[in-house]
Amino acid sequence: MIPATGHNWLPGEIISEATCTEAGEEKHVCSICGLTETVTIPALGHQHTEIRYTKEATCAAEGYTGDTYCSDCGQLVSGGHSIAKLAHTWDEGVIEREPDADADGLKVYTCSVCGERKEEVIKYQAPLQDLSAAVVTISAQTYTGKALTPAPVVKLDGTALVKGTDYTVGPYSDNINVGTGKVTITGIGRYTGTKTAEFKINKAAQSIT
Repeated sequence: MIPATGHNWLPGEIISEATCTEAGEEKHVCSICGLTETVTIPALGHQHTEIRYTKEATCAAEGYTGDTYCSDCGQLVSGGHSIAKLAHTWDEGVIEREPDADADGLKVYTCSVCGERKEEVIKYQAPLQDLSAAVVTISAQTYTGKALTPAPVVKLDGTALVKGTDYTVGPYSDNINVGTGKVTITGIGRYTGTKTAEFKINKAAQSIT
């Protein structure tokens, strides 16, 4: 018995070209027996890509990373994503209206890149008033042998001030024995300076037995 010689395949003939997404086919013919065989050519895949439709982000608009396309077949391979807006580049601002007792002021900032404006309200700050001119009234006290701390009534230009908001009270001095006690009033909030006020400490009434 003479053993089989095996096929001798001639160079293949392309029936259909393989593309990025579709397989191709190639036909082979044996030069000895004429047998025909068809071989599948694998799809090539997207071997060459490019980025399209990119957009730089600015402070006025979002950007875009771009979409990836196959440069061989033109098919979209993957989509991009947005890029967040950039921060504005604000100038030092211009005061368009100074604050006064009737209305707050206004300061305007402008972005040097896109021209957008933002406003900042400037609150009016009344000048601090000095408590040295305040009128302090303290009712006369009666000697008890203990430290006396009467509450003062404080007025400035006829307006009654509020303890804890406009002023603090203390320390007291000479406030035990009969005579003249003293207390210091200190301005806070919209008030400044100090005022020392005095109050009388009278003798206690003598009981007659």
